[in-house]
Amino acid sequence: MKLRQSFSRPGFWIVGLSLLWAGLLVSNIVPELRGSHGWQWPIDFVHDPRRLLLITLGVIAYIGVAFRLLQNRSAAGLLLWAMAGSIGLPLAAAYVRDDLLFRFFSITVSGVTGWHRAAASIQDLGATLRDWPAFIAVTSEYSSHVALSPPGLVVIYYAANAFLTPLTPLADWLVAPLRLLQCHDMALMANSNARLASAWLGMLTPVWGSLTILILYRLGRSMFGPDTARWAVIWWPLVPSFLIFAPLPYTLYPLPALIMIDLLLVGLRRNRPARVLLAGMVMSALTFVSFALMPLILLAGLLTLGIYWINIRRSETASPWHWPLQMGLWYGLGLSTVWLIYYAVAGLSPWALMLAASPGHLALDRPYWPWLVLHANDFFMFTGWP
Repeated sequence: MKLRQSFSRPGFWIVGLSLLWAGLLVSNIVPELRGSHGWQWPIDFVHDPRRLLLITLGVIAYIGVAFRLLQNRSAAGLLLWAMAGSIGLPLAAAYVRDDLLFRFFSITVSGVTGWHRAAASIQDLGATLRDWPAFIAVTSEYSSHVALSPPGLVVIYYAANAFLTPLTPLADWLVAPLRLLQCHDMALMANSNARLASAWLGMLTPVWGSLTILILYRLGRSMFGPDTARWAVIWWPLVPSFLIFAPLPYTLYPLPALIMIDLLLVGLRRNRPARVLLAGMVMSALTFVSFALMPLILLAGLLTLGIYWINIRRSETASPWHWPLQMGLWYGLGLSTVWLIYYAVAGLSPWALMLAASPGHLALDRPYWPWLVLHANDFFMFTGWP
């Protein structure tokens, strides 16, 4: 394909708007773009401008090679390059502020993020799950993230700890470069090698996040064609939140979310209830990890109604009126799976966990209406105008 044909006029407007937005943020001409009314994102200038060289050259090289690969008939090279960019560019962005290993380890084991620390404190997983509201009341003293979350991430780190505990040589090897990074934190250093080594699970989020490229291309190609799919994967490593929030798990959530959407669309378009059920199961696991992903349930419902409307418009034989309800029931059955298991183990419903987490949200002393606008502002700032 020709580059001039594939890069539309809206694409140039998007790039121009993104550069203008970035310039306004860096110059701080409009401080309100960083928030107001109780919270404003801090602005911190680089102490060593030479550290900007890596990210600058990295972005230029990534875009240049991506445009070149865009001309190839095969998409394999472009996908591999986009995956490499999804790993390398977040590392280059993190290097602007700190030593990479120190930054990624410190954020992962920090009490502020909290999931790794909370998992390391668990002695009896069953008892913790049964009394999760009391557990997050304790963790709220050092982490609002854990206090606002269901148990999913803490369970994942606990499972990693349990997996590494009998594998002593592997745990010793993994922890060797980490202990000296936080040797002044005696409470953290008191953890076993296995519990510290599990931090690599979070530190490698750019690697896990790079897999998003594959499902993004598959979904884009099936819905909009190969050209749109190629542009989508080129943009992905340049999304600001993906670049600057590594190694937080938020950068990983799009991967299972896209898997859920892909399964759902295949199930709806081919009328395969098993795929819809599987999509619901993926969504069940996602809600067990973070309540912030619950709006995807609304998206699933809207997609179902949209496919139903398309079927009515295009098919000679319209889908029966109860088809959306049938698909919704299959999805709902899948959505309940992880929570039914949790209820059987712990005796707590998702509603009980949401009630336990809600005080952390309600305690935020911020005016409601201005933040409807400011949250939209945050969305564009961290998601990017593309």
